[in-house]
Amino acid sequence: IGKIFQSLFIFPGTKWCGAGDVAKNYDDLGRNRGTDMCCRAHDHSDDDIPALKTKHGITNRNLYTMTNCKDDRQFCNCLLNDSSLSSVAVGKLFFNVLRTDCFAYTYPKKCVKKNPIRIPILSPKCKKYELDKSAPKEWQTFPPSNFLKDYFDKKRNQTNQERPTAAENNPETDTENAGALVNSKEPVDKTALENEDDSGNLVDASDTNHPSRL
Repeated sequence: IGKIFQSLFIFPGTKWCGAGDVAKNYDDLGRNRGTDMCCRAHDHSDDDIPALKTKHGITNRNLYTMTNCKDDRQFCNCLLNDSSLSSVAVGKLFFNVLRTDCFAYTYPKKCVKKNPIRIPILSPKCKKYELDKSAPKEWQTFPPSNFLKDYFDKKRNQTNQERPTAAENNPETDTENAGALVNSKEPVDKTALENEDDSGNLVDASDTNHPSRL
């Protein structure tokens, strides 16, 4: 009965995406295997804070798990790289609807640009953070990425890469790749957090909405 009740909170076609899981074992996946593999990896994150629990001095007041920022970023990348309808739906639900913060051990963040137009609950107070590297590192929370923005940015980049250049469309152009579409097959490694610098430090909360674990 418990598994049947729990299945009501699992995303259709998966066994790991939702509140807990309904898998018989680690290798048991739903028909949407790509999406389910992303959720399974996220469920086995290195560090998380259960609902209504406190860890690292951070209290998770949500009714679902809060995950560390590194694993949230990997989860977002996994869903973006799969890009199936189910992965996009799960990413939207996780990052754009639930909007649970993630947590990380890094330098203290300070707001350097406030959100000029703020909608309570729907948008954060701060538009851009910077990390104060003169202070010692500490455990703190950060807002999640805007998954839908990342997804459409990815699609737009793919379209630009696949569009033939003027030289490629010119039959008189004597080039090795003339007439061939440029199509990059490199996997996308889009960060799940908008607030990172080149060193991987979390710094920017622009274009973010608030997530949890599915």
